Amino acid sequence: MLAGLFRVPTPAWPSVRPAWDKRETYQLAERLGMVPVELSAAGKAAYHAGAAIVANYTTALVAVAERLALEAGVPPETAARLYLPLLRGTVANLDAGPVAALTGPVRRGDVETVRAHLAVLRGADAHLYRLLGAEALRLARQAGLPPELADRVAETLRDRGE
Repeated sequence: MLAGLFRVPTPAWPSVRPAWDKRETYQLAERLGMVPVELSAAGKAAYHAGAAIVANYTTALVAVAERLALEAGVPPETAARLYLPLLRGTVANLDAGPVAALTGPVRRGDVETVRAHLAVLRGADAHLYRLLGAEALRLARQAGLPPELADRVAETLRDRGE
């Protein structure tokens, strides 16, 4: 079974007909701008979950950011496009991989900024920030964030039932 990771929105490539030549199938996928990978049947669900996180949940995260911008007083016509340049830059940086692409307060070990963010977030927004912050912290550690700073960020991100 083949799956494709896409650079632009295109139809999925989750499987191929067994009668197709594997080499030709890979060449076709590459011509379509896809990255062909061979998956076992058991790996298909994990691959698809990753695709849903990247495509669907990125959209959901932009919607959360837009809502927060509106809550901060940004006009609706601006809030709808405010974060797109940042998102485009992030996607471009991902060519170097997630560890190298990570920026922001968690990557810098900027505990005060993380605290300021958490102070204005409530409920699901605070939970989401903490959850994604923990993953960002994992990447920051791999990128070389000093352990003492990483530990301070981890403590700040810990949910205390607030």
